Amino acid sequence: MSKRAVPSAMTNETKHLTLGKTAYEADRITDGTHGIGYIELRRPGSSEPLARINYHGPGTELDLCTYGTPLPMSAVEWLIEKGREKLA
Repeated sequence: MSKRAVPSAMTNETKHLTLGKTAYEADRITDGTHGIGYIELRRPGSSEPLARINYHGPGTELDLCTYGTPLPMSAVEWLIEKGREKLA
């Protein structure tokens, strides 16, 4: 798991994963003060996100953003599952 520089109240984790037959990197950025953040999914080594799920704290809804690249259902389901975990 690697980390990139983010503001001091924020934390970042990068996870390498395979969903179906496709490799991805997932970056999770969280504001430790307010419990809000997002998870971005991208191709390994790329800085361009394929999709992003935003979470705004317990009891709120998730926002799923895609950036025009077709994604397999396994990737979408993974993002939603991880976002729901953050709302619990």
